[in-house]
Amino acid sequence: MARARKGATCRETAGDKPRLPLYLLAILLLVPLGLGVLVWGGAHLFDPKTLPVNTVRIESPLQQLDQAAVRNAVLPHAKAGFLRVDVAAIRAELEALPWVAKSSVRRAWPDRLVVRISEQQAMARWDSGGLLNPEGERFAVNDSAVWQDLPLLRGPKQTEKVLMKEYRAMQRALEPLGLNITQLSMDQRRAWNLYLDNGLQLRLGRNDSHLRLQRFVRVYAGVLQPRLKTIDSVDLRYTNGFAVRWREGKAAA
Repeated sequence: MARARKGATCRETAGDKPRLPLYLLAILLLVPLGLGVLVWGGAHLFDPKTLPVNTVRIESPLQQLDQAAVRNAVLPHAKAGFLRVDVAAIRAELEALPWVAKSSVRRAWPDRLVVRISEQQAMARWDSGGLLNPEGERFAVNDSAVWQDLPLLRGPKQTEKVLMKEYRAMQRALEPLGLNITQLSMDQRRAWNLYLDNGLQLRLGRNDSHLRLQRFVRVYAGVLQPRLKTIDSVDLRYTNGFAVRWREGKAAA
């Protein structure tokens, strides 16, 4: 029988299975472990108890809005924690409050929410309820009786922006006279009527309302103001002139 020679190495037999390299084995073991750590760490970080919201900071000065109302809108959402708080939902909640025109909410590390609010500017009252801002956007307030000194605008549905645009233009035209509009209305036929703070009513009609108002501005100081106590209204719906209704009820050209 032949003997194996000294120094000869044993070869793998056909039944032996190949083994994985150690680095591959380490990878197979570490990847699931790493994923588990990431999942656990993420769940831990997103837990509201780990990173709570401890402070709500309101950076904008508030004139009409109560800070408590702002905080009451924010705090229920803040319970979700610093990382999970829904800032878009908070903005929607804030902008549903009276007097809030726009809002912004951001996180400030490690535990603060910073809130900025732009308040509505009340420019006029709307006849069917609420107030109008300078763009003619209507918004509701809790106590509109406080704002009775604002001019009253009246018109068909969804004409708030048209009324506000006309009001601002007409008010600018009257400023050199020191007069202010207390009421401005547009009827269904698009005819304009306005009342001034000196008691006069002006009827401008449908067409050329701004030209007719300029005619009033030109003649007011010399013709109308000296007789102001006896004039009830001025009808400017004429091509080249106007008519005056006296307080006694008699009209004069």
